[in-house]
Amino acid sequence: MSRSNPYRGVNAHLNSWLQQDDRWRDFHTVYLAYLRNTLAQALTGRGYRVTVERSIQLRIDLPTRPKQPDLIVLDPQERPTQPSAYVVPASAQVMNLHELLLQDDPEDEPSAIAVYHASGRVVLWFELLSPTNKAPSGGFDVYALKRRQILQSDIAFVELDLLHEQPPAYKQLPTVTSFRLVVVPPAWGEPRQTWLFHFEVDEPLPSPSVPIVTGETITLPLEEVYQRVFVESAYDADLDYTQLPLHFERYSPAAQEAVRAVMRRAQSTA
Repeated sequence: MSRSNPYRGVNAHLNSWLQQDDRWRDFHTVYLAYLRNTLAQALTGRGYRVTVERSIQLRIDLPTRPKQPDLIVLDPQERPTQPSAYVVPASAQVMNLHELLLQDDPEDEPSAIAVYHASGRVVLWFELLSPTNKAPSGGFDVYALKRRQILQSDIAFVELDLLHEQPPAYKQLPTVTSFRLVVVPPAWGEPRQTWLFHFEVDEPLPSPSVPIVTGETITLPLEEVYQRVFVESAYDADLDYTQLPLHFERYSPAAQEAVRAVMRRAQSTA
């Protein structure tokens, strides 16, 4: 039987192992499937549909393929989205969206974007970053361009970055912590806000409530899903807590101390 995760939040040993030899693909697929099923159950009876999509219908004036989202939430009833106050999580750093994107402009910026779906309007777009979405990968520029297209629409955008071995996906974000979550609520007013969640090794993943339509939110149980994926996918079989994680030096000093504390804890209960 698989053991529980000795870490709160991201398992540093697993995270380092996953970022070698294209292993991230497996975790990416499994995590999205679990998150999709969890959200679908939570939204039962509320008139929404959650799906992992291969493509989304984007009407843009660019000779490129549409961005393939990781996970979207659809509103078949097309409920109104009007300006209204939403509650900013206490743990979130608030930034103007324009400030966040200031240095991430692609050279060829599109002039317009419209989002459609045959079975309803998209109200939330979720991305779990892969190594190809981040610098120095050659796919970063394409991802940054298409992310900007999404942010020109009025849907909520969520981006989870657990890839500590690569720099942040936004030049404006400092590397103060190993992991980060970016939440951009719907475009209900100007300037558009961005909520930034910075978290470290042995800290739970944020689980924010994200506004989607007027008066309604979706809670993203990111920590709960991560712990379920860890146990039910039996990832612990490949981990040795008597040894430091691969590329241990790529963690910050604070993260390294947290890793050592977890290793001592895991070995004392073995």
